[in-house]
Amino acid sequence: MSAVTKVDLYTREMSIDPYPVLAQIRQQARAVWHDTYQLWLVVGYEDVMAICRDDVNFTAEDGIVAHNFGPHSMLARDGTDHRKIRGVWNRQFLGQMLANRGPLVDRISDKLLAPLIARLNTGETVDFAPAARALPVEVVAELFGIPDEFRPSFARWSDEITEMTGFALPPDHPVEIRRVAAQREVADLFRAEVAKRRTKMQDDLIGDMVASGIEKDFGAEALVDNCRLLLVAGNETTTKFIGNSIVTLHRFPKAQAEIRADKSLLPQALEEVLRYDGVVHTGFRRAKSQDAHVGDVKIPVGDQIWLQFGGANRDPARFQNPDTFDIRRKSTPHIAFGSGPHTCLGLNLARMEGASFIGRFFDQVPAYEVAEVDYELSFPLRGPHKLMIRKK
Repeated sequence: MSAVTKVDLYTREMSIDPYPVLAQIRQQARAVWHDTYQLWLVVGYEDVMAICRDDVNFTAEDGIVAHNFGPHSMLARDGTDHRKIRGVWNRQFLGQMLANRGPLVDRISDKLLAPLIARLNTGETVDFAPAARALPVEVVAELFGIPDEFRPSFARWSDEITEMTGFALPPDHPVEIRRVAAQREVADLFRAEVAKRRTKMQDDLIGDMVASGIEKDFGAEALVDNCRLLLVAGNETTTKFIGNSIVTLHRFPKAQAEIRADKSLLPQALEEVLRYDGVVHTGFRRAKSQDAHVGDVKIPVGDQIWLQFGGANRDPARFQNPDTFDIRRKSTPHIAFGSGPHTCLGLNLARMEGASFIGRFFDQVPAYEVAEVDYELSFPLRGPHKLMIRKK
């Protein structure tokens, strides 16, 4: 049987701690109809995993993602189309090509941390959120080969495109007006950069997209849609991942002490952060066949589904003591980066950026306190937009 809820997910309380509400929704039914948002909520780990991997009965096409990032973005395409577009950039995020990014990421981390640590050493309380935001912005801008003068706009564009992501807003809503304006500005930039690559090719992400020839299959706007998607995805997720890691490791000093005593534990600890308090809480699908079911709940063709990754990563059916932060956890893999064909393309770059920033921070600051944290009012993406740190 299905259940119905009207709980408001876009509230300050949900931004601070969404997990009790997600647990309640999970207990109601395997698929819960949200009467206000007019979509289905799926919170159980096995159900989320199954839908992510089922492109016969569920689809990412023609839904909320297509509206926010364009109909030709890889996130809004399934099957052969998805694989063809995704394949353009696979080499940039795998193997030796990814390993080559390490020195760049470390240099940027050091540059951003230096002034913050100098201020901490004077006894000042410092907001780390801007630096956490700047790291992925600079990395992504380097990968795109974007001129320096456009880089300050990257964070603003990311904010405005992702604000209230997943909500079907009317055209005159202030958030939708800002989103459309940001999408237009980003599209103008990438069209100009694509034109430059046609005249003089560069070995960067835009150059890869131009050289791939995918516009023959999907049109020139496919180049813009996918550059825009990667700009936003590469910025928002890593920014919030770094913030969530700093907050979580402050809340659990025993775990932090273990990491400081043995730095080899840091990657494993950051994986537990992703499970315990990950960034991307919501994935989007639509039912596309008459056989679309979640357990005994039939999902009508065309209905939107919110896959609750954050809630799935706290599912007691799959994780022992799911509300416990355990950096030595040996259990089912988390799905903070999604699962199946649409698993986050940049997941290993995000891991590299998080480990670089946190590792270098720990190396230079032997003890810290979180003096204040303020979470952004955004249910689909979770992380602090203000993170005040002081040295202990």
